[in-house]
Amino acid sequence: MSNLAIKDTSAIANVGWSSSQIQLIKSQLITKGGDKDPGPSDDELAYYWNVCKVTGLSPFRRQIYAIRRWDKGLGGYKMAIQVGIGGLRAIASRTGQYAGSDEPLFDEGLSAYEMKRQGRSPVAAKVTVYRLLGGVRCPFVGIALADEFKQNSPLWGSMPFNQLAKCAESQALSKAFPEEVAGLELSQEDAPGGEFGGDRTPPSSYHNSRIWLTFEAKLREAMQSQDAPQKLEILENWALSKVAEGTLPAIARNAIESEIRRALEIMRDRHGAPMPTPEATLIDVDVADEF
Repeated sequence: MSNLAIKDTSAIANVGWSSSQIQLIKSQLITKGGDKDPGPSDDELAYYWNVCKVTGLSPFRRQIYAIRRWDKGLGGYKMAIQVGIGGLRAIASRTGQYAGSDEPLFDEGLSAYEMKRQGRSPVAAKVTVYRLLGGVRCPFVGIALADEFKQNSPLWGSMPFNQLAKCAESQALSKAFPEEVAGLELSQEDAPGGEFGGDRTPPSSYHNSRIWLTFEAKLREAMQSQDAPQKLEILENWALSKVAEGTLPAIARNAIESEIRRALEIMRDRHGAPMPTPEATLIDVDVADEF
């Protein structure tokens, strides 16, 4: 047992994060797999730091994510490292050859505005990314189909155009910069195959409960409001209070916090400026009254 402790200490002692940054990453920037998830080992944190170092991406800027997922084969949790669309753009930009991208087009080549005016949901998205090769601005097209990428989550329910466009853009960036992004796993908002590209928690029935469905509906409403950060904070407090009183199981806590973080990230991308991250305190609020 003592040898294992020495090994873990040695592994994490070589990372470039301070002890306070490590604690922040453990508590706020790694999505745990569930209430029983013990969290990442020091070896996993050391590996995470090395991936960040190699890619030049920062978890503090929400460019790269560490996700704890339930592995059915192992019967336990393991960590996956995933890159968000902002991280892919940063990698492309650093080459000095990234020459921008076109606005996304949907279905038969319509804009999101035109689609919404017709009351349609997107079936396909197309994004063109450009790279300078030999002084020539070369196009690389990415196409994403909703039935291959769409996930059963509040973000996809409230912002299907934005989410599908990110999927298409990630495909285009992968084509334009294949060596630079080789081997990188896309984050949950870009990757197919379920939330976070795999099972994050053991199966649970709470997702079909009235309280959880209310949370998802109110999350979609909050993201469309002018004072979204404040409404998201109220919603998070309410949902966590339901965990505290036992109406929702303890395992739902991580899912709630993860959904709120992703909503804030989407709002930040939408407005082009950092959005304040609400600090949850367990207060008893009536969501119906607040919204």
